[in-house]
This record gives sequence, structure tokens and C-alpha cells, in this order.
Amino acid sequence: MTDRAKAVARSKAYNERHPERRAATNRAYYQRNKEKKAAFQRAWAVRNREKVSAYMRKYRAADPEKYAARARAFYAKNPAKCSGYSKAYQKRNRAKVAAAGAAYRKAHTEKRREFEARRRARLRGATIIPFTTEQLEQRLSMFGHRCWICGAHGDEVDHVKPLARGGAHILANLRPACGTCNRRKNATWPLMAAKE
Repeated sequence: MTDRAKAVARSKAYNERHPERRAATNRAYYQRNKEKKAAFQRAWAVRNREKVSAYMRKYRAADPEKYAARARAFYAKNPAKCSGYSKAYQKRNRAKVAAAGAAYRKAHTEKRREFEARRRARLRGATIIPFTTEQLEQRLSMFGHRCWICGAHGDEVDHVKPLARGGAHILANLRPACGTCNRRKNATWPLMAAKE
């Protein structure tokens, strides 16, 4: 056994006998060399991006709720930092972000429409009575998904009494409308003026 191997064996045996001393030494070293250690870890992560990604996938899959809770807690403490990360990522990956957004909007058309309608209602200060996507779908199917003004295919959701005229964001005030009629009607109230 070489001198180096003997020294390593002695050090290992000492550390096993005194784990608390070793932990204290490590903590003290880390406190003295925080920046150096952080720079080393960042450089290692860049060089080993695939390893880090594989580890994170495994970690998230093992306990998704724990990971989500940890992410929420980090965001609550560091909103500006998270916003900066998000903006930087979006800037670096514009095409990827645009494609993901388009795919999500396509897969969640009804949800997106409802979200937009609720947002407009909030901006207008309208009365809002919450409802689910399923309830909205039932409401629209009552009209056969046909535009309630002209009878064409209704691919949009219209507030019968417009939010701008004091209409509420409730199921009873929503009907399907085609894009042409919805834009022509806009904030017209009563409706007869839009039909002319």
C-alpha cells in the first residue's frame, strides 16, 4: 500500500469515527468559500447538463407534490428572480415557447375562452358567478353550438348583455356566436341595433 493510500485510509477511518467533526469542518469550509463553491457547481452543471436533467426528471417523478411545494415556496420567496429566469428562458427559446403556447391553446380552447371572458369581466368590474368548463359546454350545447344571432357555427362565446353595458359574467348571459356577429355586435345594447 502506498503512502497516499495509507493516508486516505486513515482519513476515511477518522471521518467514520467522528462524523460530527467532519460535518462541522465541511460547513466551515463552505461558509468561507461560498462563491468559489457556487461557481464550481454552476460550471459542473453546464458541463453535465444531461446528467442534471436526468436527475431532476427522476426527482420530480419520485415525488411530484413535494417538488411542486418546493417550487411554490421558492417562487414565494424569490418572485423577481423567478421572473428573471422565465424571461431569460423565453428570450433564449422563442420558437419553443411559441410552439408550446400554441399547442396548449389548441388543446384547451374552451378553457382559454373562459379565462379570457373572466379576465375581461374583472377588468370591467362586472358581476362574476364562477362556473366550470363543463357547465359552459352544456350551456353552449343548448344552442347546438350555433351562433345565436345568425345561426352559423358559433366558435366564440358572447355576453348577450355586453360587459361594457353592465352585463354579468354568468352562464345565463352567455351564448355561442360566430366571430363576425360577435365583432359586429361588440358592445351594442339592446341587440336589435346589431341585427340591422
